[in-house]
Amino acid sequence: PRPIMPIAINLRLYHRGSLIDQFYWYEQSISWEEPAPAEKDINHINDLLVNTIINILDDINNLSKCKFGFELFYAKAKPLNELRKPCDTEDAFVLLLSNLSIIIDDAHLDEIEKILKQKTPEKKSLMLIEKLLEENIGQFDKKFITNLRKLRTLRNKKFPIHSGEAEAIEILRELNLPHKPEPKIAARVVLERFRESLESLRDLLKP
Repeated sequence: PRPIMPIAINLRLYHRGSLIDQFYWYEQSISWEEPAPAEKDINHINDLLVNTIINILDDINNLSKCKFGFELFYAKAKPLNELRKPCDTEDAFVLLLSNLSIIIDDAHLDEIEKILKQKTPEKKSLMLIEKLLEENIGQFDKKFITNLRKLRTLRNKKFPIHSGEAEAIEILRELNLPHKPEPKIAARVVLERFRESLESLRDLLKP
């Protein structure tokens, strides 16, 4: 029989809108079929990236609340936790892109609209966030807005990318990915780009 031993895991949980770190001990049967070292490294890196993304979203919401009087994103637990799932198939990669888009699209749009001096015809998260920053910060580098829009464009594409999908192929090329990327590697690259974009937004909101 397989040996049983307690294993400590760290779970980031939402409680009344706040992230909490809690340790849980549980007994789990140890599998003799360990993942390959490279696979474990990639999964570990992706998990660390998700932790960082969650922390940055917390910072953004805290800064936004101080600056505008409301949190910018809902940052719900489900799409954030979905980012932790292993990304070993093309379908899993598309799901990752979808969850990243959900996180950005799920902003407090009504609150943003209330304080905008110039109303926008379309109620889209990135458009409203861009206008909010323009009116309250002034000129800024919009590269992170462009990058987030590109990630959302990839969400609507079917993988592997067809050779005729020029826009999607160009986005993958900018990410240094082939048009038929290996899902695990692509997930790490996309999460890294998402993290960089959120960091840029956080820096803009700092006093």
